[in-house]
Amino acid sequence: MKVVIVEDESLAAEKLQRLLHLADPETEVIQILESVEDAINWFEQHSSPDLIFMDIQLDDGISFEI
Repeated sequence: MKVVIVEDESLAAEKLQRLLHLADPETEVIQILESVEDAINWFEQHSSPDLIFMDIQLDDGISFEI
């Protein structure tokens, strides 16, 4: 399963990535994005992952803007 994480706190993103690998070692975190702007740009240029985890409040806005 290919996963994207949208999280502006690096420690939280790393912890989520570890938990995902513990739950399913075949899970592949293909990208960790830190802002609304980064996420919008990334999703415009790449195909959709199987699953997306998003922090609601990011430094440059809320993830619902994505």
